[in-house]
Amino acid sequence: MDYKESSLWCNSLGNEDYKEKELRKRLCDEYESSRKKVAFLLSKIQKDFPNLTIHDISHIDSLWHIASTIIGKNYEMNPLEGFVLGCAFLVHDAVLSYDAFGGVDALRNTREWQDYYADYDSNRKSEELIKECDFKTIRLLHAKKAEDIFSQIFQREDGTSFYIIDDLSLREHFIKVN
Repeated sequence: MDYKESSLWCNSLGNEDYKEKELRKRLCDEYESSRKKVAFLLSKIQKDFPNLTIHDISHIDSLWHIASTIIGKNYEMNPLEGFVLGCAFLVHDAVLSYDAFGGVDALRNTREWQDYYADYDSNRKSEELIKECDFKTIRLLHAKKAEDIFSQIFQREDGTSFYIIDDLSLREHFIKVN
């Protein structure tokens, strides 16, 4: 079932009766653009950690239906609230790859990774040990890393770069202010 058929989508971003039509369209377009970019990031998870359960865009899309079931079909939400919720769905697993940490080397230079690595028995096979430390570190840090994901620039294979949210004014609202 398409996420656009969920009651949450229909009652927020998909609500064509919303009085501020231009704002709703802008948020819908930005969500769709962000969704495509996150799908690219999610595809990296399976490559980086093939033993992990599926964390692709279909998993994200299903969250619209799960949340709709939990809160009921008549829950009212404006398009901005739907956009925020949708973006939270998009990024909750997007940081489970090396790219989100700036690559393998950046991850392995974290104190957390080095602590995991130092705690292991040196008799274990090296590559297996390193990959286990990689995953444990990403799993440990992914919620914290998600806080900063909207301010992060990502790279495509062709060398071009992107933010998850293109629209600067929307993106600035998501960037964590210290």
